[in-house]
Amino acid sequence: HIWLPPERYKTGKIYGEQWRVVPEILYPEIEAWLKEWRSVFDPQHDFFFTQEDGQPFSEASSFSSVIKHAAARIAGKQLTSHLIRHMLVT
Repeated sequence: HIWLPPERYKTGKIYGEQWRVVPEILYPEIEAWLKEWRSVFDPQHDFFFTQEDGQPFSEASSFSSVIKHAAARIAGKQLTSHLIRHMLVT
C-alpha cells in the first residue's frame, strides 16, 4: 500500500488520509529498487525515490521530468506523473 497523509497531496484537506493499493505487477520492481538499486545512490533521506547525488527531489517537477524522459526513451510515449496517478487510481 501507499500511504498518503492529508498534507502530502493536493486534496488531502477534503479527503484526509489515503491508503492506495500498489498493483501486484509492480512488486518485483519495487523490491529490486529497495533491496538493490536505491542504495547505489547512497541516499541521505527516507524518501522512496532519490536523485543521482543521493538527495531527495526538492520539486515535484524535477521527478516528473525524470519520468517523462524515461518513458519517451523507453516507450516513445509521453508519460507524466499525473497520468501515472490516473492509472493507479483507475
